[in-house]
Amino acid sequence: MTLSYDNEADALAITLADGVVDRTVEIDSGTFVDVDEASLVLTIEVIRPARRWPLEAVLDQFGVSPEDTTMLRAIWGGDETLQVSPLAPLAVA
Repeated sequence: MTLSYDNEADALAITLADGVVDRTVEIDSGTFVDVDEASLVLTIEVIRPARRWPLEAVLDQFGVSPEDTTMLRAIWGGDETLQVSPLAPLAVA
């Protein structure tokens, strides 16, 4: 998992896997999930990531590995707001 933040756009891209995007699913007006042909999550894109965003809806709708699920929940905490921890690799663009 890699995190890439675009400061100018206030957007966070969470890359879970490499692959070819088959489609992008809009979860809400600021949360988008890129999936491949097999519906494997490649990237979760979050506009204004400090806001409450539907992490649990993403996890319920798509198959995310247990390791990535644990990391996502640890980063965003119980209330689904961003809690960047020192363990999360973060690249700022």
